Amino acid sequence: MDFSLTEREAFFRDRVRDFVESRIRPHIKDYYAGRDAGDRWQPIAVIEELKGEARAAGLWNLFMPPGHALAHVGFPGATGAALIGLSPIAGLGLFTVIAGIGIGLLGSKAQRDVAIGIVLTLSLGL
Repeated sequence: MDFSLTEREAFFRDRVRDFVESRIRPHIKDYYAGRDAGDRWQPIAVIEELKGEARAAGLWNLFMPPGHALAHVGFPGATGAALIGLSPIAGLGLFTVIAGIGIGLLGSKAQRDVAIGIVLTLSLGL
């Protein structure tokens, strides 16, 4: 098996690594100072500043596409199956297949993306 990164993956890995080293690490003390000084339920100023810089650098929201999230749905299915005395493998497969079929039956991409978010939220609540 070849586990080497594609050119695109290596490009983003290098950009994220450079951003962390040049912009985030120098602000760690500022983060802790802001966290300890302010209202814990309010955004920390240095984080808000770094969010803007990350957006400008094209490094904001580097997440998996929603369809890949279905793999994470199977873990609560396996846990639920184990809790009721069934095979975790059966629970993982069954839960993932049912969620995938249900989401696949929806019409537009926007509806599927919303449904994936809802399914993940509910499955993580198990």
